[in-house]
Amino acid sequence: MTRLLSDQQYSLATLLAKEMEYAVASRLDALERVALGADQAMRGGETAMQAHIEARPLLHALFNGGLVVYNADALAVASYPVGHARAGTYLRDAVLIEQAIGRGHATIGKA
Repeated sequence: MTRLLSDQQYSLATLLAKEMEYAVASRLDALERVALGADQAMRGGETAMQAHIEARPLLHALFNGGLVVYNADALAVASYPVGHARAGTYLRDAVLIEQAIGRGHATIGKA
């Protein structure tokens, strides 16, 4: 009986881990796709970048904690929802910015 319970718990833990892995991977994929089209908005300045992320309802649904776009200097140039007022603030952990730029990939982190 103990063995059966152990096997069931292991199966459930494995299933949950796979679901979490898929959820994170799909969110990273969505960020990468939006980031590909963000170059022009980033060159257009903070207002253009703000409009760019506001026009992406899929990201709003995937990231219910909000979105923040940082430039290479770790300055937040846009954020969603707007009421959170994260734009204009600096990221405390600039290493995240360096890693994202160095890898050339979008990054999920805690704002």
